[in-house]
Amino acid sequence: MKVNSKKAPLKTRFLVFLTLLLSIYGWSQHQTNLVVKLDDDARELTIEQEITFVNQSDVSWDKVYLLDWANAFSNLQTPLAIRLAEDFKNRFEFSSDDDKGFTDISRLNTENYIVSRPKSNPDVVILELLEPIAPQTSRGVNITYKVKIPLDDFTGYGKSSDNEYLLKYWYLHPAPFVNGEWQFYSHKDLNDFYGAPTDEHFSSRSFSSQGYILIKNDYPS
Repeated sequence: MKVNSKKAPLKTRFLVFLTLLLSIYGWSQHQTNLVVKLDDDARELTIEQEITFVNQSDVSWDKVYLLDWANAFSNLQTPLAIRLAEDFKNRFEFSSDDDKGFTDISRLNTENYIVSRPKSNPDVVILELLEPIAPQTSRGVNITYKVKIPLDDFTGYGKSSDNEYLLKYWYLHPAPFVNGEWQFYSHKDLNDFYGAPTDEHFSSRSFSSQGYILIKNDYPS
């Protein structure tokens, strides 16, 4: 996802253009719809996401996993932070909290889910289901959350000193369920994103105090 901020005439309030690209991974397993608002001043995305989980396996799911790689920038204990330190990339270690990024999940549409994270994978979200998803059935959930965008100093993705954005792995994406097990990995800046096949649709209510914003979507691959 690439965003370019340019100065607009004073009489122009906020003009936003969202270019949507459809990510096709083959025959899709899940569906997701996102409404995204960008607050350029705060470097934050507010995301309203509807996910329909489709259980095509022959076992019930009592939990589902979501890849939340935006949260890999949240502190110095994440697998990403540890790998950057091992590679002597010290900008992240010595950056301020405001320069880093995180995901803040504020609301689910139902009380039938309990949100947690694996202790060793803070960039993965677990939705524990009070009512399992039976085989060959589906279940929808709406999630509202904020993503704080990091500076691009750490991995090349984020907001640059030129007030431009290049974003990747910035929204929740279902993990694959393969051979009876959930497959999930943490973000380590290795370009190895592995998500479940998903139909993705986006719309925008973005704005910026800078005036004109161009957004292009760069889907995980």
